[in-house]
Amino acid sequence: MNPESIVMYPNLPHPFFVLAPMDDVADTVFRQIVANCAAPDLFITEFVNVDGLQSNGREHVLKRLRFSPREQPIIAQIWVRNRLNFYKTANELVGMGFAGIDINMGCPVKTIVKGGCCSCSYK
Repeated sequence: MNPESIVMYPNLPHPFFVLAPMDDVADTVFRQIVANCAAPDLFITEFVNVDGLQSNGREHVLKRLRFSPREQPIIAQIWVRNRLNFYKTANELVGMGFAGIDINMGCPVKTIVKGGCCSCSYK
């Protein structure tokens, strides 16, 4: 990435240090522990399913989006099957205080890809 292309975070050092979005690992508790030891320049949430946020299971999925003021700036990493849910969720994430959104398009997990998500190739 060219440093001049970083528009949203002009105050980040170059290069900058990011805490990777590890599924079922990088929850708010883990991120706060990391912040105590060696805070990165940018935090990213766990893998969050947009369709789950727009369903009856919303409350369960919202747990993955919890963060404390010490985890700033923080970006929400999302994935989806129903692309129509992106817009609504993106607006909600901005309202929750996220500094940005990372759309996961690279997850190779077979169960996720079989559902037409992430690194799945669309015909």
